Amino acid sequence: MSILISPSTMRALEKDIIATGIAPEALIQTVGTACALAIRQQWPELRRVFVCAGPGNNGADALVCAAALARANISVTLISWHRPLADSWLIAARTAGADYIENWDVEAIQSLVPHVNLIVDGLLGIGLNRPPVDILAQLIDALNARSARLPLIAIDIPSGCDAATGEIPGVAIRADFTLSTGPVKVGLLLLPASLHTGPIIELKTEITIPAYDRRATRLLDRESVRTLLPIRPVDSYKGTYGIVCVWAGSSTFPGAAQLACLATARSGAGIVALAAAPDVIPLAWPTPEVTLVPLTDNPHDALMQSQFSTYLVGPGIGRSNETAALLHSFLSSADLSGRPVVIDADALTLLARIPEWQSVIATLPCVLTPHYGELRRLAGGQCESLPPVELAQHYARSWNQVIVMKGSVTVIASPDGRASLWAHPNPALAVAGSGDVLAGIVAAYIAQHCDLYSAACLAVAVHGMAGQKTAAVHGSAGVLAGELAAAIPAVVQELRAQ
Repeated sequence: MSILISPSTMRALEKDIIATGIAPEALIQTVGTACALAIRQQWPELRRVFVCAGPGNNGADALVCAAALARANISVTLISWHRPLADSWLIAARTAGADYIENWDVEAIQSLVPHVNLIVDGLLGIGLNRPPVDILAQLIDALNARSARLPLIAIDIPSGCDAATGEIPGVAIRADFTLSTGPVKVGLLLLPASLHTGPIIELKTEITIPAYDRRATRLLDRESVRTLLPIRPVDSYKGTYGIVCVWAGSSTFPGAAQLACLATARSGAGIVALAAAPDVIPLAWPTPEVTLVPLTDNPHDALMQSQFSTYLVGPGIGRSNETAALLHSFLSSADLSGRPVVIDADALTLLARIPEWQSVIATLPCVLTPHYGELRRLAGGQCESLPPVELAQHYARSWNQVIVMKGSVTVIASPDGRASLWAHPNPALAVAGSGDVLAGIVAAYIAQHCDLYSAACLAVAVHGMAGQKTAAVHGSAGVLAGELAAAIPAVVQELRAQ
Protein backbone atom coordinates (compact mmCIF):
# COMPACT_ATOMS: atom_id res chain seq x y z
CA MET A 1 0.00 0.00 0.00
CA SER A 2 1.58 3.29 -1.07
CA ILE A 3 -1.25 5.61 -2.05
CA LEU A 4 -4.69 6.44 -0.70
CA ILE A 5 -7.72 7.98 -2.35
CA SER A 6 -10.94 9.64 -1.29
CA PRO A 7 -14.36 8.10 -2.00
CA SER A 8 -15.03 10.84 -4.56
CA THR A 9 -11.83 9.94 -6.39
CA MET A 10 -12.83 6.26 -6.31
CA ARG A 11 -16.12 7.12 -7.97
CA ALA A 12 -14.30 9.19 -10.59
CA LEU A 13 -11.92 6.32 -11.31
CA GLU A 14 -14.82 3.93 -11.74
CA LYS A 15 -16.50 6.40 -14.07
CA ASP A 16 -13.30 6.73 -16.12
CA ILE A 17 -12.99 2.95 -16.45
CA ILE A 18 -16.61 2.60 -17.56
CA ALA A 19 -16.00 5.34 -20.13
CA THR A 20 -13.34 3.13 -21.73
CA GLY A 21 -16.00 0.57 -22.54
CA ILE A 22 -15.84 -1.73 -19.53
CA ALA A 23 -19.37 -2.43 -18.35
CA PRO A 24 -20.19 -1.69 -14.68
CA GLU A 25 -21.36 -5.29 -14.33
CA ALA A 26 -18.00 -6.58 -15.55
CA LEU A 27 -16.22 -4.39 -13.02
CA ILE A 28 -18.35 -5.77 -10.19
CA GLN A 29 -17.75 -9.31 -11.42
CA THR A 30 -13.99 -8.75 -11.42
CA VAL A 31 -13.94 -7.21 -7.95
CA GLY A 32 -16.16 -9.84 -6.35
CA THR A 33 -14.17 -12.66 -7.91
CA ALA A 34 -10.93 -11.08 -6.65
CA CYS A 35 -12.41 -10.99 -3.14
CA ALA A 36 -13.26 -14.69 -3.30
CA LEU A 37 -9.79 -15.56 -4.57
CA ALA A 38 -8.13 -13.57 -1.76
CA ILE A 39 -10.30 -15.35 0.81
CA ARG A 40 -9.48 -18.79 -0.56
CA GLN A 41 -5.77 -17.99 -0.62
CA GLN A 42 -5.86 -16.80 2.98
CA TRP A 43 -7.98 -19.75 4.20
CA PRO A 44 -7.40 -22.70 1.84
CA GLU A 45 -9.22 -25.11 4.18
CA LEU A 46 -12.34 -22.96 4.37
CA ARG A 47 -15.61 -24.93 4.64
CA ARG A 48 -18.49 -22.69 5.80
CA VAL A 49 -18.89 -18.98 5.09
CA PHE A 50 -21.54 -16.48 6.14
CA VAL A 51 -21.95 -13.56 3.71
CA CYS A 52 -23.86 -10.35 4.54
CA ALA A 53 -24.75 -8.24 1.50
CA GLY A 54 -26.22 -4.77 1.49
CA PRO A 55 -27.45 -2.44 -1.24
CA GLY A 56 -25.30 -0.84 -3.89
CA ASN A 57 -22.07 -1.99 -5.47
CA ASN A 58 -20.51 -3.09 -2.19
CA GLY A 59 -23.34 -5.55 -1.69
CA ALA A 60 -23.04 -6.67 -5.31
CA ASP A 61 -19.32 -7.33 -4.76
CA ALA A 62 -20.24 -9.48 -1.76
CA LEU A 63 -22.81 -11.41 -3.78
CA VAL A 64 -20.33 -12.15 -6.57
CA CYS A 65 -17.87 -13.26 -3.88
CA ALA A 66 -20.55 -15.54 -2.39
CA ALA A 67 -21.28 -17.08 -5.79
CA ALA A 68 -17.58 -17.71 -6.49
CA LEU A 69 -17.09 -19.34 -3.08
CA ALA A 70 -20.17 -21.52 -3.58
CA ARG A 71 -18.89 -22.67 -6.98
CA ALA A 72 -15.66 -23.68 -5.22
CA ASN A 73 -17.71 -26.16 -3.14
CA ILE A 74 -17.64 -23.99 -0.03
CA SER A 75 -20.87 -23.93 1.97
CA VAL A 76 -22.18 -20.34 1.79
CA THR A 77 -25.01 -18.96 3.88
CA LEU A 78 -26.24 -15.62 2.63
CA ILE A 79 -28.41 -12.79 3.92
CA SER A 80 -29.15 -9.41 2.40
CA TRP A 81 -30.28 -6.09 3.75
CA HIS A 82 -32.34 -3.70 1.59
CA ARG A 83 -31.78 -5.76 -1.54
CA PRO A 84 -34.81 -6.99 -3.54
CA LEU A 85 -35.34 -10.67 -4.28
CA ALA A 86 -35.36 -9.87 -7.99
CA ASP A 87 -31.83 -8.44 -7.87
CA SER A 88 -29.75 -10.16 -10.54
CA TRP A 89 -26.65 -10.45 -8.33
CA LEU A 90 -28.68 -12.09 -5.59
CA ILE A 91 -30.27 -14.48 -8.05
CA ALA A 92 -26.83 -15.41 -9.43
CA ALA A 93 -25.48 -16.15 -5.94
CA ARG A 94 -28.45 -18.36 -5.14
CA THR A 95 -28.14 -20.12 -8.48
CA ALA A 96 -24.46 -20.81 -7.74
CA GLY A 97 -25.53 -22.67 -4.59
CA ALA A 98 -25.53 -20.08 -1.78
CA ASP A 99 -28.12 -20.87 0.90
CA TYR A 100 -30.20 -17.69 1.12
CA ILE A 101 -32.06 -16.77 4.31
CA GLU A 102 -34.82 -14.43 3.22
CA ASN A 103 -36.51 -13.68 6.54
CA TRP A 104 -33.82 -13.32 9.17
CA ASP A 105 -33.61 -11.63 12.54
CA VAL A 106 -30.75 -11.01 14.93
CA GLU A 107 -31.55 -14.10 17.00
CA ALA A 108 -31.25 -16.27 13.91
CA ILE A 109 -27.88 -14.69 13.08
CA GLN A 110 -26.63 -15.24 16.62
CA SER A 111 -27.52 -18.92 16.30
CA LEU A 112 -25.88 -19.23 12.88
CA VAL A 113 -22.56 -17.48 13.52
CA PRO A 114 -20.96 -20.13 15.81
CA HIS A 115 -21.32 -22.71 13.05
CA VAL A 116 -19.34 -20.96 10.29
CA ASN A 117 -15.60 -20.53 9.70
CA LEU A 118 -15.64 -17.03 8.22
CA ILE A 119 -17.90 -13.98 7.92
CA VAL A 120 -17.88 -11.63 4.92
CA ASP A 121 -19.16 -8.07 5.45
CA GLY A 122 -20.57 -6.39 2.36
CA LEU A 123 -23.34 -4.42 4.03
CA LEU A 124 -22.23 -0.80 3.55
CA GLY A 125 -19.58 0.69 1.32
CA ILE A 126 -18.06 4.10 0.70
CA GLY A 127 -21.48 5.68 0.23
CA LEU A 128 -22.25 5.78 3.96
CA ASN A 129 -24.30 8.92 4.66
CA ARG A 130 -25.98 8.13 7.96
CA PRO A 131 -25.30 5.91 10.98
CA PRO A 132 -26.66 2.35 10.89
CA VAL A 133 -29.88 2.06 12.86
CA ASP A 134 -32.53 -0.48 13.83
CA ILE A 135 -32.00 -4.01 12.47
CA LEU A 136 -28.78 -3.11 10.68
CA ALA A 137 -27.21 -1.70 13.85
CA GLN A 138 -28.34 -4.80 15.74
CA LEU A 139 -26.81 -7.04 13.06
CA ILE A 140 -23.47 -5.20 13.29
CA ASP A 141 -23.49 -5.55 17.07
CA ALA A 142 -24.22 -9.27 16.74
CA LEU A 143 -21.34 -9.78 14.30
CA ASN A 144 -18.99 -7.85 16.56
CA ALA A 145 -19.94 -10.16 19.42
CA ARG A 146 -18.56 -13.19 17.56
CA SER A 147 -15.86 -15.38 19.02
CA ALA A 148 -12.32 -14.01 18.75
CA ARG A 149 -11.44 -17.17 16.83
CA LEU A 150 -13.98 -16.45 14.07
CA PRO A 151 -12.48 -14.11 11.43
CA LEU A 152 -14.53 -11.45 9.66
CA ILE A 153 -13.53 -9.97 6.30
CA ALA A 154 -14.81 -6.55 5.26
CA ILE A 155 -15.11 -5.79 1.56
CA ASP A 156 -13.57 -2.38 0.82
CA ILE A 157 -14.43 -0.85 4.20
CA PRO A 158 -15.92 -2.12 7.48
CA SER A 159 -19.61 -1.27 7.40
CA GLY A 160 -20.36 1.85 9.43
CA CYS A 161 -16.98 3.55 8.88
CA ASP A 162 -16.75 6.77 6.90
CA ALA A 163 -14.35 6.17 4.00
CA ALA A 164 -13.41 9.86 3.77
CA THR A 165 -13.06 11.00 7.37
CA GLY A 166 -12.46 7.80 9.33
CA GLU A 167 -15.35 8.74 11.59
CA ILE A 168 -17.87 6.24 12.94
CA PRO A 169 -21.19 8.02 13.31
CA GLY A 170 -22.88 5.06 15.00
CA VAL A 171 -21.75 1.45 15.18
CA ALA A 172 -19.29 -0.20 12.81
CA ILE A 173 -18.04 -3.66 11.98
CA ARG A 174 -14.78 -4.67 13.66
CA ALA A 175 -13.03 -6.59 10.91
CA ASP A 176 -10.04 -8.90 11.14
CA PHE A 177 -9.06 -8.10 7.55
CA THR A 178 -10.24 -5.59 4.96
CA LEU A 179 -10.11 -6.31 1.23
CA SER A 180 -9.66 -3.00 -0.57
CA THR A 181 -11.31 -3.17 -3.99
CA GLY A 182 -8.83 -0.83 -5.66
CA PRO A 183 -6.71 1.88 -4.04
CA VAL A 184 -7.20 2.06 -0.28
CA LYS A 185 -9.66 4.69 0.91
CA VAL A 186 -8.03 7.36 3.04
CA GLY A 187 -10.57 7.05 5.86
CA LEU A 188 -9.33 3.54 6.63
CA LEU A 189 -6.03 5.02 7.87
CA LEU A 190 -7.70 7.63 10.09
CA LEU A 191 -8.94 7.14 13.63
CA PRO A 192 -11.21 5.63 14.79
CA ALA A 193 -11.86 3.66 11.57
CA SER A 194 -8.27 2.37 11.50
CA LEU A 195 -9.05 0.44 14.69
CA HIS A 196 -11.79 -1.47 12.82
CA THR A 197 -10.02 -2.61 9.65
CA GLY A 198 -7.43 -5.16 10.70
CA PRO A 199 -4.68 -5.61 8.09
CA ILE A 200 -5.69 -4.15 4.73
CA ILE A 201 -5.19 -6.26 1.60
CA GLU A 202 -5.22 -4.22 -1.61
CA LEU A 203 -6.73 -6.28 -4.41
CA LYS A 204 -5.46 -6.07 -7.97
CA THR A 205 -8.33 -4.80 -10.11
CA GLU A 206 -8.77 -2.48 -13.09
CA ILE A 207 -9.27 0.40 -10.64
CA THR A 208 -5.84 2.02 -10.29
CA ILE A 209 -4.33 5.47 -10.02
CA PRO A 210 -0.74 6.55 -10.69
CA ALA A 211 1.26 7.86 -7.76
CA TYR A 212 1.88 11.18 -9.53
CA ASP A 213 -1.87 11.89 -9.79
CA ARG A 214 -2.55 14.81 -7.44
CA ARG A 215 -5.79 13.12 -6.35
CA ALA A 216 -3.72 10.41 -4.69
CA THR A 217 -2.52 10.84 -1.12
CA ARG A 218 0.88 9.29 -0.51
CA LEU A 219 1.18 7.02 2.50
CA LEU A 220 4.56 7.65 4.09
CA ASP A 221 6.58 4.54 4.79
CA ARG A 222 10.25 3.73 5.25
CA GLU A 223 10.94 3.15 1.57
CA SER A 224 9.34 6.36 0.32
CA VAL A 225 10.91 8.38 3.12
CA ARG A 226 14.38 6.96 2.50
CA THR A 227 14.39 8.46 -0.98
CA LEU A 228 13.86 11.93 0.49
CA LEU A 229 16.97 11.92 2.69
CA PRO A 230 19.45 14.64 1.69
CA ILE A 231 22.82 13.59 0.34
CA ARG A 232 25.85 14.01 2.64
CA PRO A 233 28.87 14.49 0.33
CA VAL A 234 32.24 13.37 1.69
CA ASP A 235 33.76 16.74 0.78
CA SER A 236 31.11 18.74 2.62
CA TYR A 237 31.59 21.19 5.47
CA LYS A 238 29.25 22.70 8.01
CA GLY A 239 28.11 25.42 5.63
CA THR A 240 26.93 22.76 3.20
CA TYR A 241 24.09 21.90 5.55
CA GLY A 242 22.82 25.37 6.28
CA ILE A 243 22.65 27.73 9.23
CA VAL A 244 19.34 27.57 11.06
CA CYS A 245 18.24 30.43 13.30
CA VAL A 246 15.87 29.07 15.94
CA TRP A 247 13.89 31.91 17.49
CA ALA A 248 12.41 30.14 20.46
CA GLY A 249 12.01 30.11 24.21
CA SER A 250 10.93 32.50 26.94
CA SER A 251 11.28 32.67 30.69
CA THR A 252 8.15 30.52 30.96
CA PHE A 253 9.09 28.00 28.24
CA PRO A 254 12.88 27.77 27.97
CA GLY A 255 12.68 24.04 27.37
CA ALA A 256 10.92 24.58 24.03
CA ALA A 257 14.05 26.31 22.74
CA GLN A 258 16.29 23.54 24.04
CA LEU A 259 14.25 20.85 22.32
CA ALA A 260 13.88 22.71 19.02
CA CYS A 261 17.63 23.40 18.85
CA LEU A 262 18.58 19.85 19.77
CA ALA A 263 16.25 18.38 17.16
CA THR A 264 17.58 20.75 14.50
CA ALA A 265 21.17 19.79 15.30
CA ARG A 266 20.43 16.07 15.59
CA SER A 267 18.73 16.16 12.17
CA GLY A 268 21.91 17.27 10.45
CA ALA A 269 21.82 21.07 10.16
CA GLY A 270 25.32 22.49 9.80
CA ILE A 271 24.99 25.28 12.38
CA VAL A 272 22.15 25.96 14.81
CA ALA A 273 21.81 29.45 16.32
CA LEU A 274 19.45 30.09 19.21
CA ALA A 275 17.80 33.51 19.16
CA ALA A 276 16.36 34.46 22.54
CA ALA A 277 16.30 37.24 25.10
CA PRO A 278 19.52 37.52 27.13
CA ASP A 279 17.83 36.52 30.37
CA VAL A 280 16.35 33.43 28.66
CA ILE A 281 19.57 32.17 27.08
CA PRO A 282 21.07 30.68 30.29
CA LEU A 283 17.83 28.73 30.77
CA ALA A 284 17.37 27.69 27.16
CA TRP A 285 20.88 27.07 25.83
CA PRO A 286 20.90 23.30 25.28
CA THR A 287 24.48 22.52 24.35
CA PRO A 288 27.75 24.30 23.48
CA GLU A 289 27.37 23.24 19.85
CA VAL A 290 24.48 25.71 19.52
CA THR A 291 25.55 29.31 18.89
CA LEU A 292 23.71 32.25 20.43
CA VAL A 293 21.88 35.29 19.09
CA PRO A 294 20.91 37.53 22.03
CA LEU A 295 17.80 39.55 21.23
CA THR A 296 18.82 42.77 22.96
CA ASP A 297 18.25 46.42 22.02
CA ASN A 298 17.65 45.75 18.33
CA PRO A 299 16.20 42.23 18.09
CA HIS A 300 15.01 42.73 14.52
CA ASP A 301 18.55 43.31 13.23
CA ALA A 302 19.83 40.38 15.30
CA LEU A 303 17.35 38.08 13.61
CA MET A 304 18.12 39.39 10.13
CA GLN A 305 21.75 38.34 9.95
CA SER A 306 22.56 37.46 6.38
CA GLN A 307 24.23 34.12 7.15
CA PHE A 308 21.01 32.51 8.35
CA SER A 309 19.70 30.27 5.57
CA THR A 310 16.59 28.96 7.33
CA TYR A 311 14.44 30.03 10.26
CA LEU A 312 12.39 28.20 12.85
CA VAL A 313 10.13 30.60 14.73
CA GLY A 314 7.72 30.02 17.56
CA PRO A 315 8.42 27.25 20.07
CA GLY A 316 7.85 28.74 23.51
CA ILE A 317 8.30 32.40 22.51
CA GLY A 318 5.13 33.40 24.38
CA ARG A 319 2.23 35.52 23.21
CA SER A 320 2.99 38.99 24.57
CA ASN A 321 2.20 42.11 22.56
CA GLU A 322 5.93 42.86 22.33
CA THR A 323 6.65 39.45 20.82
CA ALA A 324 3.69 39.82 18.48
CA ALA A 325 5.03 43.15 17.19
CA LEU A 326 8.50 41.70 16.66
CA LEU A 327 7.08 38.70 14.79
CA HIS A 328 5.04 40.98 12.51
CA SER A 329 8.11 43.11 11.83
CA PHE A 330 10.23 40.03 11.18
CA LEU A 331 7.83 38.33 8.77
CA SER A 332 7.07 41.49 6.81
CA SER A 333 10.69 42.60 6.47
CA ALA A 334 12.22 42.81 3.02
CA ASP A 335 15.48 41.68 4.62
CA LEU A 336 14.04 38.21 5.01
CA SER A 337 14.33 38.05 1.20
CA GLY A 338 12.58 34.77 0.57
CA ARG A 339 14.48 32.72 3.12
CA PRO A 340 12.35 29.74 4.28
CA VAL A 341 10.61 29.98 7.62
CA VAL A 342 9.07 27.20 9.71
CA ILE A 343 6.27 28.79 11.75
CA ASP A 344 5.30 26.78 14.80
CA ALA A 345 3.55 26.89 18.18
CA ASP A 346 3.18 30.40 19.69
CA ALA A 347 4.15 32.01 16.39
CA LEU A 348 1.09 30.45 14.76
CA THR A 349 -1.18 31.92 17.43
CA LEU A 350 0.45 35.34 17.07
CA LEU A 351 0.27 35.11 13.29
CA ALA A 352 -3.47 34.50 13.49
CA ARG A 353 -3.88 37.83 15.32
CA ILE A 354 -2.47 39.79 12.38
CA PRO A 355 -5.22 41.10 10.06
CA GLU A 356 -4.82 39.60 6.58
CA TRP A 357 -1.86 37.60 7.85
CA GLN A 358 -1.71 35.62 4.61
CA SER A 359 -0.49 38.71 2.77
CA VAL A 360 2.28 39.23 5.33
CA ILE A 361 3.92 35.91 4.42
CA ALA A 362 2.73 35.79 0.80
CA THR A 363 6.25 36.16 -0.61
CA LEU A 364 7.90 33.87 1.93
CA PRO A 365 8.41 30.12 1.52
CA CYS A 366 6.91 28.82 4.77
CA VAL A 367 5.96 25.59 6.47
CA LEU A 368 3.10 26.03 8.93
CA THR A 369 2.83 23.30 11.57
CA PRO A 370 -0.56 23.70 13.27
CA HIS A 371 -2.53 21.25 15.32
CA TYR A 372 -6.27 21.53 14.72
CA GLY A 373 -6.82 24.29 17.28
CA GLU A 374 -4.08 26.44 15.75
CA LEU A 375 -5.42 25.74 12.27
CA ARG A 376 -8.84 26.92 13.39
CA ARG A 377 -7.35 30.16 14.74
CA LEU A 378 -5.50 30.75 11.47
CA ALA A 379 -8.76 30.15 9.61
CA GLY A 380 -10.47 32.89 11.60
CA GLY A 381 -12.08 30.77 14.27
CA GLN A 382 -13.91 28.23 12.12
CA CYS A 383 -12.42 25.61 9.79
CA GLU A 384 -14.07 24.46 6.61
CA SER A 385 -16.14 21.31 7.07
CA LEU A 386 -13.93 18.91 5.11
CA PRO A 387 -12.30 15.52 5.70
CA PRO A 388 -8.81 15.84 7.22
CA VAL A 389 -6.75 15.41 4.04
CA GLU A 390 -8.99 17.69 2.03
CA LEU A 391 -8.94 20.21 4.88
CA ALA A 392 -5.14 20.41 4.86
CA GLN A 393 -5.10 20.60 1.05
CA HIS A 394 -7.68 23.39 1.10
CA TYR A 395 -5.65 25.63 3.40
CA ALA A 396 -2.35 24.80 1.71
CA ARG A 397 -3.85 26.03 -1.57
CA SER A 398 -5.65 28.99 -0.01
CA TRP A 399 -2.60 30.23 1.88
CA ASN A 400 -0.06 29.07 -0.73
CA GLN A 401 2.09 27.46 1.96
CA VAL A 402 3.05 23.93 2.99
CA ILE A 403 0.87 22.73 5.87
CA VAL A 404 1.76 20.08 8.45
CA MET A 405 -1.57 19.39 10.16
CA LYS A 406 -0.49 17.60 13.30
CA GLY A 407 -2.53 14.94 15.05
CA SER A 408 -2.51 11.27 15.95
CA VAL A 409 -2.45 10.88 12.17
CA THR A 410 -0.58 13.78 10.56
CA VAL A 411 -1.36 15.24 7.12
CA ILE A 412 1.19 17.12 5.04
CA ALA A 413 -0.20 19.22 2.19
CA SER A 414 1.43 21.30 -0.54
CA PRO A 415 -0.09 24.29 -2.37
CA ASP A 416 0.18 22.31 -5.62
CA GLY A 417 -2.30 19.72 -4.35
CA ARG A 418 0.05 16.99 -3.18
CA ALA A 419 -0.72 15.38 0.16
CA SER A 420 0.94 12.75 2.33
CA LEU A 421 -0.11 10.91 5.45
CA TRP A 422 1.81 9.56 8.42
CA ALA A 423 -0.67 6.98 9.67
CA HIS A 424 1.02 5.51 12.74
CA PRO A 425 -0.70 6.86 15.86
CA ASN A 426 1.63 6.64 18.84
CA PRO A 427 0.66 7.83 22.34
CA ALA A 428 4.35 8.12 23.18
CA LEU A 429 4.37 11.29 21.06
CA ALA A 430 1.58 12.85 23.12
CA VAL A 431 4.05 14.64 25.37
CA ALA A 432 5.07 18.25 25.94
CA GLY A 433 7.82 19.31 23.58
CA SER A 434 7.09 16.72 20.90
CA GLY A 435 5.96 19.42 18.49
CA ASP A 436 9.09 21.49 19.17
CA VAL A 437 11.18 18.49 18.14
CA LEU A 438 9.16 18.04 14.94
CA ALA A 439 9.56 21.70 14.00
CA GLY A 440 13.31 21.44 14.49
CA ILE A 441 13.52 18.44 12.18
CA VAL A 442 11.57 20.28 9.47
CA ALA A 443 13.91 23.28 9.65
CA ALA A 444 17.01 21.08 9.55
CA TYR A 445 15.95 19.31 6.35
CA ILE A 446 15.05 22.59 4.66
CA ALA A 447 18.53 23.85 5.56
CA GLN A 448 19.95 20.72 3.90
CA HIS A 449 18.32 21.78 0.63
CA CYS A 450 15.19 19.64 0.67
CA ASP A 451 12.23 21.40 -0.90
CA LEU A 452 9.70 22.49 1.71
CA TYR A 453 7.14 19.75 1.04
CA SER A 454 9.73 16.96 0.99
CA ALA A 455 11.34 18.35 4.15
CA ALA A 456 7.97 18.33 5.90
CA CYS A 457 7.18 14.76 4.81
CA LEU A 458 10.62 13.52 5.81
CA ALA A 459 10.48 15.29 9.16
CA VAL A 460 7.06 13.93 10.08
CA ALA A 461 8.20 10.39 9.28
CA VAL A 462 11.54 10.67 11.11
CA HIS A 463 9.73 12.16 14.11
CA GLY A 464 7.23 9.30 14.04
CA MET A 465 9.96 6.67 13.74
CA ALA A 466 11.85 8.28 16.62
CA GLY A 467 8.67 7.91 18.65
CA GLN A 468 8.41 4.24 17.70
CA LYS A 469 12.04 3.61 18.55
CA THR A 470 11.81 5.38 21.90
CA ALA A 471 8.53 3.72 22.83
CA ALA A 472 10.07 0.30 22.11
CA VAL A 473 12.50 1.00 24.96
CA HIS A 474 10.42 3.03 27.40
CA GLY A 475 6.82 2.14 26.55
CA SER A 476 4.03 4.48 25.50
CA ALA A 477 4.00 6.48 28.75
CA GLY A 478 6.87 8.43 30.22
CA VAL A 479 8.78 9.15 27.00
CA LEU A 480 10.47 12.57 27.12
CA ALA A 481 10.65 14.84 24.10
CA GLY A 482 14.40 15.08 24.57
CA GLU A 483 14.59 11.33 24.06
CA LEU A 484 12.85 11.77 20.70
CA ALA A 485 15.53 14.24 19.63
CA ALA A 486 18.27 11.89 20.81
CA ALA A 487 16.82 9.04 18.73
CA ILE A 488 16.88 10.95 15.42
CA PRO A 489 20.42 10.02 14.26
CA ALA A 490 19.82 6.30 14.80
CA VAL A 491 16.54 6.47 12.90
CA VAL A 492 18.18 8.22 9.96
CA GLN A 493 21.09 5.80 9.99
CA GLU A 494 18.69 2.86 9.81
CA LEU A 495 16.91 4.49 6.85
CA ARG A 496 20.18 5.06 5.01
CA ALA A 497 21.24 1.46 5.64
CA GLN A 498 18.15 -0.01 3.95
